[in-house]
Order: sequence, then C-alpha cells, then structure tokens
Amino acid sequence: MSNKGSRAATRVARSNSIYAFSRENRPALKVRPPADLVFETQDCFSGQVTPASPVLGAVDWAHINPATGPVHVEGARPGDILAVSIKSVKMAPLGLMAALEGEGILRDRVRATEVKFVKVSRGLAAFSDRVKLPVRPMIGVIGVAPAGEPVPCGTPGGHGGNMDTRLIGPGATVLFPVAVEGALLAMGDVHAVMGDGEIMGTGVEIGADVTVRVEVRRDLADLGLKNPAILTESHFVTIASAKSLDAAVKAATRDMVGILMRRGKLGLNEAGMLCSAAGTVAVSQVVDPLKTARFEMPLSVLADLGVTI
Repeated sequence: MSNKGSRAATRVARSNSIYAFSRENRPALKVRPPADLVFETQDCFSGQVTPASPVLGAVDWAHINPATGPVHVEGARPGDILAVSIKSVKMAPLGLMAALEGEGILRDRVRATEVKFVKVSRGLAAFSDRVKLPVRPMIGVIGVAPAGEPVPCGTPGGHGGNMDTRLIGPGATVLFPVAVEGALLAMGDVHAVMGDGEIMGTGVEIGADVTVRVEVRRDLADLGLKNPAILTESHFVTIASAKSLDAAVKAATRDMVGILMRRGKLGLNEAGMLCSAAGTVAVSQVVDPLKTARFEMPLSVLADLGVTI
C-alpha cells in the first residue's frame, strides 16, 4: 500500500499492537517512501486502567507498552537509515500516571500503588487542582526490528524501543539504523508530558494519534549509526541505552565523537574537546530494564564544521 502522490496519510490502526520488536512480526501494512502515516496508539497499559476500572492489580502485565505496527517500508535495507519525522500528536482527553510498589527511583519508599488520572485540555495537563502542566507530547516507544532476538517493547536498545526520550515529539526527526528488510517500524507509549528520567516509571500516559513522515536516508549511512539519533530544530542528538547510566552516557558520547570525526574531519582529541566545550549530556530515563542517555550537539556548531544532516 502506498500513499505516494496523495495528501491523505495512511492510518495504522491501534488494533495492530505488538509487545516485542521482532523481525518475525507480520507487517500491519506496507508503504513506499516517502510516506505519511498516522499511528493510532494506546496508552502504556493498553487501555486496561480507566476511571471505571482503576485497579492496577487487575492489569494483564503481559500487555504493557504496546506499540502500533509494524509498518514495512519498501526498499529499506540493512545498512540504510530510516528517518521518521514527527508531524503532530493528537492526544486523548484523559491520561494517567501511577506510583508503583517496587518500581522507579523511589521503589523502596512506595508503600501502596496509586493511580492518578490527568485531564488534558487546551494545552494543559491538570496534574491537580493547583498544578497545571503545559503539555509537551512525546513518544516513549518507537523503533524498528532488531536483526537478532525479539526485544520486548518495554526495553530500549540499538533498535530504539522504550527510549522514553522527551525530545521525540512534534518537530523532531528520529533516525534508526535499519537491521532487517523493510525496517518494521512501530511506535506507542505516548506521554502528554514527561520529565527527563521518568523517575516514577510513568509520565502522563495517554492514547494518541501520531502523524509521521517516513523516508529512507541512504545519504546518512556514513554517520555510522549503531543506535538511534534525533534531529531537532536546534540540535543533533545521539541516544544510547545500557545496563548502567554511566555506560549509556559513554556510548552516546562515543557515537557523537565518531560522527564529528567522520563528518567533521576532526581528530579524536579535538572531537572530544569540542564535545566537552559545546555538547550536553542528558538523561532520558532511568527506570527501564536498560538506562537511556543522550548527547546533544548544537546544529550551529556542526554548521561551523560544514556538517549537515
């Protein structure tokens, strides 16, 4: 199926849910790039927690963090870069958060599980009567199929997955190294707003329709990406996940240094010093099976080097 030459975006129904990124997943549909798509996503609890049924004890934990898809992108081959530009995120009117026993940074202090429902309206998420948070929609789970064993949607990695990186929202383009034919793109776990770290294990979890444009960017193959990266209006960002936050920071930094060496023609020492002077290390999330960190470099610095992405 292709929408080439049409302004209407192809919809990927939320009934096409996966719970692991795998090369064995049957595609929900096939598209010829460039393609505009709308992914209908569920919240991280697969809609199991509602005001009418607010008890987490009744949740089927095998159906958590669903991703909608996958979509087979025609012509995408291992070694290519799949570019996913996020155009808009249309959210449901009600989100939710949870404090979970044994989960998150405060796991040893949470004595009882609690669910909070959050109304989303007019650009604000009503955390409480006193606190209204400006919405900043972002996609928690987004990725392509790995070449090896399936990876649960709750786990991040080189394929993407549950990176919980708040930069992945409207205006951003996410770059994925393609590992299997057709890439097999899927996404879900949208948040109306989430802080860096996601320290309690949830942001404001919410169902949404996510409109994206998908392209194959072979011109970016020389970036040498082994992990996802993000292009925003102001920064180029490398992302990495690892068992420890230190290891994730090191991997994301090394990815950026490698790009500066290849594209910017810098030596190791100079690339490292430039990252130390102009770059920023940031935490994406610290609550998933692997921790995720990112390294942000201003596009203005890359432009000074003659580097375009």
